[in-house]
Amino acid sequence: MWRTARLCSVGAFCAGWLVLGCGGDPLPRRDASVDATIDGAAACGTPGQRCCPGNGCAGGCCALGLCVADGDPCERLRGTCAGGSCGACGALDQACCLAGSDLGVCTTTGVGCTGPGGACVPCGGEGQHCCDFDCNAGLECGADVRCRVCGAEGEPCCQSQQCHAGHRCVGGATCEACGHDGEPCCVSAGPLDPPCATGNVCGADDRCAACGGAGEPCCAGTQCDGAGCCDVGANRCVDDGAVCSTNGTCRSGTCGVCGLAGTACCAGDTCAGGGCCDGGLCVASSVGLADGRLCLDGAPVACGAPTQPCCDGLTCGGGGCCVNGTCRADGAMCDADRTCMAGACASATDRCGAAGDACCGAICTAGHLVCALDGASAWDCQRCGGPGEPCCDGSACAGGGCCVSRRCVASGGSCGVRAGTCTAGACSNGPCGGIGRACCADIGCTGSYTICAGTGCVACGGRDQRCCGSGGPGDCLPPYTCRTGPTGSPTCFP
Repeated sequence: MWRTARLCSVGAFCAGWLVLGCGGDPLPRRDASVDATIDGAAACGTPGQRCCPGNGCAGGCCALGLCVADGDPCERLRGTCAGGSCGACGALDQACCLAGSDLGVCTTTGVGCTGPGGACVPCGGEGQHCCDFDCNAGLECGADVRCRVCGAEGEPCCQSQQCHAGHRCVGGATCEACGHDGEPCCVSAGPLDPPCATGNVCGADDRCAACGGAGEPCCAGTQCDGAGCCDVGANRCVDDGAVCSTNGTCRSGTCGVCGLAGTACCAGDTCAGGGCCDGGLCVASSVGLADGRLCLDGAPVACGAPTQPCCDGLTCGGGGCCVNGTCRADGAMCDADRTCMAGACASATDRCGAAGDACCGAICTAGHLVCALDGASAWDCQRCGGPGEPCCDGSACAGGGCCVSRRCVASGGSCGVRAGTCTAGACSNGPCGGIGRACCADIGCTGSYTICAGTGCVACGGRDQRCCGSGGPGDCLPPYTCRTGPTGSPTCFP
């Protein structure tokens, strides 16, 4: 069985982690200048200096960690140095020199002892025994105390599961190439150590792909080559002049936006998602128009009277109740058990739907309210949309505010230390959170009727758009409901 020892200073050997005298005599204290030569970062390999890795000494012998010149005694090994051998031991194919009762050592360069009473054999090369835990350049000492190659493609992982640059350790066993187009993503240690090489990005499949060119994924930071634009909704780069998923055109690195709620109408006064063009701006379905009517599925309609759609903010006239998007008259039945009473649905034993009341299931029946958590477990109807208030359905906030952690922040207010300032429904003064922009770190999208899809904010809640949540009430704007779409994603349908 192989044994190996860490060599200590002259006249000592390492037993476990203790430095002990050997040969039967006490170990004398050495002069501090000698310690500095041996233990410091001084040169090695000449007489009087420490041995270099692999028992390396220039022309002499390595006697228990110190180089001895030819013709000089090998100190406590009880022999004279001659050609790397201390008497009749320590050189290649000779017996190991004994340094104590259970420690065998070798004294010439590049050889190691097989154990007490053993022989000195070559060490430090690939497959060879380690030379006092050292190996030749490009090799490491493995757990079996033999030198091995490691870190390159198909080679074992080095210690601490490390591999050479551009490689990663798989299963704690083998290194594989990583970081380039088509290769697995490397393990990132932070923003200064990206998982893929420049010009590549790590995809959802944990593989690197070329990025930045037209039709390729956007690179980190939503960057694209030249004057191209990152279409964040599709996470693809488009050429200057091409149409983005925001319905606008790529110009000088930025995708224009039109046809979505709160943005300019597209050509022909058209809007997407069932919105209506009102004074040059798109209004989402179920939102009021300047003439007092309601936009509903792309058309202006009368609202607020019994049996009509609920008006902006889910309001109804005359103390009526908004039930599933339709107004019920004050005094009419909300359902089989409750009657509409001044915006609330009440029975002889309970009441729900108005401000401060419990939610009717998951909805509120009076205007400008949202069903929100009040405390640890109670859900009730709360005013929504104003600064400091819960966000309304669809993450909507009034007056260009931003929805941050389900609470509205006024335009001009702080979105938090890392997200910056709210400006017209987007945080960080505009670069993130709004439609067609990147998702804000930690808080996602902050604009009304937006959701984070991958790395960018896209419209939600409108016809054929993503649901603004996972499928609950309020995740789609009236008259739409959330169902599973052809791609498997929750989608709003009439």
